[in-house]
Amino acid sequence: MLELTIKQIDGVPRVRDIDLAEALGFERPRRIRSLIDRHTDALEIFGRRTSVVHRPPHGGAAFFEYWLNEKQALYICTKSEARRAVEITLKMVEVFADWRSGRLPAAPAVALDLPSDLANWLALVREMRLTYGKAAARQIWAQSPLPAPATCKESFQVAGPPEVVIARQFLLQCCQVTGNAGDFVRSSKIRAAYIRWNSATDRVQIGPRAWANAFRSLGSIHSDALSGARFWPAKRSNTGYGGLRLG
Repeated sequence: MLELTIKQIDGVPRVRDIDLAEALGFERPRRIRSLIDRHTDALEIFGRRTSVVHRPPHGGAAFFEYWLNEKQALYICTKSEARRAVEITLKMVEVFADWRSGRLPAAPAVALDLPSDLANWLALVREMRLTYGKAAARQIWAQSPLPAPATCKESFQVAGPPEVVIARQFLLQCCQVTGNAGDFVRSSKIRAAYIRWNSATDRVQIGPRAWANAFRSLGSIHSDALSGARFWPAKRSNTGYGGLRLG
Protein backbone atom coordinates (compact mmCIF):
# COMPACT_ATOMS: atom_id res chain seq x y z
CA MET A 1 0.00 0.00 0.00
CA LEU A 2 1.22 3.48 -0.82
CA GLU A 3 2.25 5.71 2.07
CA LEU A 4 0.13 8.69 1.08
CA THR A 5 -1.77 11.26 3.09
CA ILE A 6 -5.27 12.03 1.92
CA LYS A 7 -6.48 15.50 2.85
CA GLN A 8 -10.03 16.76 2.58
CA ILE A 9 -10.25 20.19 0.93
CA ASP A 10 -13.64 21.74 0.20
CA GLY A 11 -15.21 18.40 1.16
CA VAL A 12 -13.22 16.46 -1.45
CA PRO A 13 -10.45 13.93 -0.62
CA ARG A 14 -7.20 14.90 -2.35
CA VAL A 15 -3.59 13.75 -2.62
CA ARG A 16 -0.55 16.04 -2.71
CA ASP A 17 1.36 16.41 -5.99
CA ILE A 18 4.81 15.73 -4.47
CA ASP A 19 3.62 12.53 -2.78
CA LEU A 20 2.26 11.28 -6.09
CA ALA A 21 5.48 12.20 -7.90
CA GLU A 22 7.60 10.30 -5.38
CA ALA A 23 5.35 7.25 -5.70
CA LEU A 24 5.75 7.39 -9.48
CA GLY A 25 9.52 7.57 -9.08
CA PHE A 26 10.15 11.10 -10.37
CA GLU A 27 13.83 11.97 -9.96
CA ARG A 28 12.81 15.58 -9.30
CA PRO A 29 9.33 15.40 -7.72
CA ARG A 30 8.55 19.11 -8.18
CA ARG A 31 8.52 18.56 -11.95
CA ILE A 32 5.10 16.99 -11.59
CA ARG A 33 3.76 20.56 -11.25
CA SER A 34 4.82 21.32 -14.81
CA LEU A 35 2.99 18.17 -15.93
CA ILE A 36 -0.11 19.32 -14.05
CA ASP A 37 0.10 22.78 -15.63
CA ARG A 38 0.29 21.26 -19.13
CA HIS A 39 -2.90 19.27 -18.53
CA THR A 40 -4.90 21.96 -16.72
CA ASP A 41 -7.84 21.91 -19.15
CA ALA A 42 -8.24 18.14 -18.93
CA LEU A 43 -7.87 18.09 -15.14
CA GLU A 44 -10.57 20.70 -14.66
CA ILE A 45 -13.02 18.39 -16.42
CA PHE A 46 -12.71 16.21 -13.33
CA GLY A 47 -13.12 19.09 -10.88
CA ARG A 48 -11.54 22.35 -9.80
CA ARG A 49 -7.76 22.43 -9.88
CA THR A 50 -6.91 23.08 -6.24
CA SER A 51 -3.64 24.42 -4.95
CA VAL A 52 -2.39 25.49 -1.54
CA VAL A 53 0.00 28.37 -1.00
CA HIS A 54 2.63 28.00 1.70
CA ARG A 55 4.61 30.77 3.33
CA PRO A 56 7.75 29.57 5.14
CA PRO A 57 7.52 30.80 8.76
CA HIS A 58 11.14 32.00 8.74
CA GLY A 59 11.09 33.82 5.42
CA GLY A 60 11.74 32.79 1.85
CA ALA A 61 9.59 32.60 -1.24
CA ALA A 62 6.01 31.37 -1.01
CA PHE A 63 5.25 28.33 -3.12
CA PHE A 64 2.24 26.41 -4.37
CA GLU A 65 1.49 22.72 -4.22
CA TYR A 66 -1.37 21.01 -6.01
CA TRP A 67 -3.84 18.71 -4.30
CA LEU A 68 -5.52 16.38 -6.80
CA ASN A 69 -8.83 14.61 -6.41
CA GLU A 70 -9.04 10.92 -7.27
CA LYS A 71 -9.82 11.28 -10.97
CA GLN A 72 -7.19 13.99 -11.41
CA ALA A 73 -4.55 11.87 -9.66
CA LEU A 74 -5.36 8.86 -11.83
CA TYR A 75 -5.22 11.00 -14.97
CA ILE A 76 -1.79 12.38 -14.07
CA CYS A 77 -0.58 8.84 -13.40
CA THR A 78 -1.54 7.81 -16.93
CA LYS A 79 0.11 10.91 -18.44
CA SER A 80 3.33 10.69 -16.44
CA GLU A 81 4.96 8.06 -18.69
CA ALA A 82 6.63 6.79 -15.52
CA ARG A 83 7.83 3.20 -15.39
CA ARG A 84 5.49 2.50 -12.46
CA ALA A 85 2.52 4.39 -13.91
CA VAL A 86 0.22 1.38 -14.31
CA GLU A 87 1.13 -0.03 -10.89
CA ILE A 88 0.62 3.30 -9.12
CA THR A 89 -2.65 3.95 -10.96
CA LEU A 90 -4.07 0.69 -9.59
CA LYS A 91 -2.77 1.37 -6.11
CA MET A 92 -4.20 4.90 -6.11
CA VAL A 93 -7.66 3.37 -6.57
CA GLU A 94 -7.02 1.30 -3.42
CA VAL A 95 -5.75 4.33 -1.47
CA PHE A 96 -8.87 6.40 -2.10
CA ALA A 97 -11.11 3.38 -1.44
CA ASP A 98 -9.37 2.87 1.91
CA TRP A 99 -9.83 6.54 2.78
CA ARG A 100 -13.56 6.41 2.02
CA SER A 101 -13.96 3.30 4.15
CA GLY A 102 -12.08 4.87 7.06
CA ARG A 103 -9.10 2.52 6.88
CA LEU A 104 -6.75 5.37 5.90
CA PRO A 105 -6.41 8.27 8.37
CA ALA A 106 -6.89 11.81 7.07
CA ALA A 107 -4.41 14.61 7.66
CA PRO A 108 -5.10 16.34 10.98
CA ALA A 109 -6.67 19.78 10.79
CA VAL A 110 -4.70 22.77 12.02
CA ALA A 111 -6.48 24.64 14.79
CA LEU A 112 -5.71 28.13 16.02
CA ASP A 113 -6.48 29.34 19.53
CA LEU A 114 -8.55 32.40 18.60
CA PRO A 115 -10.07 34.79 21.15
CA SER A 116 -13.84 34.66 21.73
CA ASP A 117 -14.10 38.41 20.96
CA LEU A 118 -12.30 38.01 17.63
CA ALA A 119 -14.66 40.35 15.75
CA ASN A 120 -14.09 43.20 18.24
CA TRP A 121 -10.32 42.92 18.03
CA LEU A 122 -10.36 42.81 14.22
CA ALA A 123 -12.65 45.83 14.12
CA LEU A 124 -10.26 47.75 16.40
CA VAL A 125 -7.25 46.80 14.25
CA ARG A 126 -9.09 47.89 11.10
CA GLU A 127 -10.14 51.22 12.62
CA MET A 128 -6.56 51.94 13.71
CA ARG A 129 -5.31 51.14 10.22
CA LEU A 130 -7.85 53.43 8.56
CA THR A 131 -7.30 56.29 11.02
CA TYR A 132 -3.61 56.12 11.93
CA GLY A 133 -2.01 53.81 9.36
CA LYS A 134 -0.51 50.33 9.17
CA ALA A 135 2.13 50.89 11.86
CA ALA A 136 -0.53 51.72 14.46
CA ALA A 137 -2.61 48.73 13.40
CA ARG A 138 0.41 46.42 13.76
CA GLN A 139 1.01 47.76 17.27
CA ILE A 140 -2.58 47.06 18.32
CA TRP A 141 -2.38 43.57 16.79
CA ALA A 142 0.80 42.86 18.75
CA GLN A 143 -0.93 43.86 22.00
CA SER A 144 -4.02 41.77 21.25
CA PRO A 145 -4.67 38.04 21.86
CA LEU A 146 -4.73 37.48 18.09
CA PRO A 147 -2.15 35.00 16.69
CA ALA A 148 1.30 36.40 15.95
CA PRO A 149 2.12 36.86 12.23
CA ALA A 150 4.60 33.97 12.30
CA THR A 151 1.85 31.66 13.59
CA CYS A 152 -0.49 32.79 10.85
CA LYS A 153 2.12 32.19 8.15
CA GLU A 154 2.81 28.70 9.39
CA SER A 155 -0.77 27.64 10.05
CA PHE A 156 -3.02 29.20 7.44
CA GLN A 157 -3.34 27.60 4.03
CA VAL A 158 -5.42 29.09 1.25
CA ALA A 159 -6.94 26.78 -1.31
CA GLY A 160 -7.88 27.48 -4.91
CA PRO A 161 -6.24 28.08 -8.29
CA PRO A 162 -2.91 29.95 -7.83
CA GLU A 163 -4.06 33.13 -9.54
CA VAL A 164 -7.19 33.32 -7.35
CA VAL A 165 -5.15 32.70 -4.20
CA ILE A 166 -2.81 35.58 -5.07
CA ALA A 167 -5.72 37.85 -6.04
CA ARG A 168 -7.38 37.18 -2.69
CA GLN A 169 -4.16 37.94 -0.81
CA PHE A 170 -3.89 41.24 -2.67
CA LEU A 171 -7.55 42.02 -1.95
CA LEU A 172 -7.13 41.38 1.78
CA GLN A 173 -3.89 43.34 2.11
CA CYS A 174 -4.43 46.26 -0.25
CA CYS A 175 -8.18 46.85 -0.62
CA GLN A 176 -11.23 47.69 1.44
CA VAL A 177 -14.51 46.01 0.53
CA THR A 178 -17.11 48.62 1.54
CA GLY A 179 -20.17 47.53 -0.40
CA ASN A 180 -20.97 51.22 -1.00
CA ALA A 181 -22.30 52.06 -4.46
CA GLY A 182 -20.38 55.35 -4.38
CA ASP A 183 -17.00 53.61 -4.12
CA PHE A 184 -15.46 52.72 -7.46
CA VAL A 185 -11.93 51.72 -8.54
CA ARG A 186 -10.85 51.37 -12.16
CA SER A 187 -9.43 48.03 -13.24
CA SER A 188 -6.28 49.75 -14.47
CA LYS A 189 -5.61 51.16 -10.99
CA ILE A 190 -6.17 47.78 -9.39
CA ARG A 191 -3.79 46.17 -11.86
CA ALA A 192 -1.12 48.84 -11.23
CA ALA A 193 -1.49 48.44 -7.45
CA TYR A 194 -1.18 44.65 -7.81
CA ILE A 195 2.06 44.99 -9.83
CA ARG A 196 3.57 47.28 -7.18
CA TRP A 197 2.49 44.92 -4.40
CA ASN A 198 3.74 41.84 -6.21
CA SER A 199 7.12 43.36 -7.17
CA ALA A 200 8.25 43.20 -3.54
CA THR A 201 7.81 39.42 -3.41
CA ASP A 202 9.06 36.33 -5.20
CA ARG A 203 5.63 35.47 -6.56
CA VAL A 204 5.20 34.84 -10.27
CA GLN A 205 3.56 37.81 -11.98
CA ILE A 206 0.07 36.98 -13.25
CA GLY A 207 -0.69 38.10 -16.81
CA PRO A 208 -3.36 40.77 -17.43
CA ARG A 209 -6.09 38.41 -18.66
CA ALA A 210 -5.55 35.78 -15.96
CA TRP A 211 -5.42 38.54 -13.33
CA ALA A 212 -8.65 40.14 -14.58
CA ASN A 213 -10.46 36.80 -14.54
CA ALA A 214 -9.13 35.89 -11.08
CA PHE A 215 -10.01 39.24 -9.50
CA ARG A 216 -13.43 39.28 -11.13
CA SER A 217 -14.18 35.83 -9.73
CA LEU A 218 -13.63 37.16 -6.19
CA GLY A 219 -16.61 39.46 -6.62
CA SER A 220 -18.91 36.43 -6.45
CA ILE A 221 -17.18 34.54 -3.61
CA HIS A 222 -15.60 37.13 -1.30
CA SER A 223 -17.27 39.19 1.41
CA ASP A 224 -15.85 41.31 4.21
CA ALA A 225 -15.24 39.16 7.29
CA LEU A 226 -16.90 41.65 9.67
CA SER A 227 -19.54 43.54 7.71
CA GLY A 228 -20.36 40.97 5.04
CA ALA A 229 -19.96 43.72 2.40
CA ARG A 230 -19.27 42.64 -1.18
CA PHE A 231 -17.85 44.25 -4.31
CA TRP A 232 -18.84 43.80 -7.95
CA PRO A 233 -17.69 44.46 -11.54
CA ALA A 234 -19.06 47.81 -12.72
CA LYS A 235 -18.73 50.28 -15.57
CA ARG A 236 -18.59 54.05 -15.52
CA SER A 237 -16.27 55.84 -17.92
CA ASN A 238 -14.02 52.80 -17.68
CA THR A 239 -14.25 49.20 -16.50
CA GLY A 240 -13.76 48.76 -12.77
CA TYR A 241 -15.31 47.58 -9.51
CA GLY A 242 -17.97 49.06 -7.28
CA GLY A 243 -18.09 48.69 -3.53
CA LEU A 244 -14.29 48.75 -3.33
CA ARG A 245 -11.47 51.09 -2.28
CA LEU A 246 -7.72 50.80 -2.62
CA GLY A 247 -5.59 51.16 0.50
